[in-house]
Amino acid sequence: MKRTAGVGDFFHFSRSSFKRLLKIILCFSPIYV
Repeated sequence: MKRTAGVGDFFHFSRSSFKRLLKIILCFSPIYV
């Protein structure tokens, strides 16, 4: 990860990864519920 990357880029990356993670959690949620 580059330190010179702007905060906006990092925020966008975190948002996209969070959405992907959320989708995976929703897919596997029936197992834990």
